[in-house]
Amino acid sequence: DLEHDHSKHTNLSTIPSSPSRRVQELRERRKRLSEPPDYSNRAGSSGSITSSARLQSLAEYDTALAESETKRQRQAEENRLNTLKNDENDLMEKRREKFKTMFDNENQKYDKSKQEKVESRQEKAKSRQEEVESRQEKVKSRQEEVESRQEKVKSRQDVEPRQEVESRQEKGDSKQEEVESRQEEVESRQEKVKSRQEVESRQEEIES
Repeated sequence: DLEHDHSKHTNLSTIPSSPSRRVQELRERRKRLSEPPDYSNRAGSSGSITSSARLQSLAEYDTALAESETKRQRQAEENRLNTLKNDENDLMEKRREKFKTMFDNENQKYDKSKQEKVESRQEKAKSRQEEVESRQEKVKSRQEEVESRQEKVKSRQDVEPRQEVESRQEKGDSKQEEVESRQEEVESRQEKVKSRQEVESRQEEIES
């Protein structure tokens, strides 16, 4: 019992490797009791009673020794299993932390990549919009130039020959048509850019 109580209050991860003091005491007493007694000064009946008592004591010590040894071995096995269980739990916890860290890192990389793609598409859309606006400005400038020339031609109609005036008028009309054609082309490109932006916006909504 002393050996069993002593194991309860010690660290569970420690596995007893040698018999306890209690077991050693029991073995020493067993050894002393098993030594042949000196019957030289005792009577026969008294010696027989003493021998019977010694045998009973030996049996009790053997039983106590066996029980104590069994408890010690049981406690050692429990300590060994607890140690294995603790080591397994520590290993599982380390693996869980490792996988959690890997998962968090992958999520961060994915979010960063997604954000970079969105920003890149926004920059491209902005660049296209600026390009379209620049072309619109050029077309508008040419249109104003054509209108200015038409005004000059109209003002010269009174002093220049009619044929020359008509020729210039035709050139002005031709340039006007060219300007209108370019204007239509620009508007068509604007529609394409707008359509692409809508498609990209829908794709981003689907991805998110």
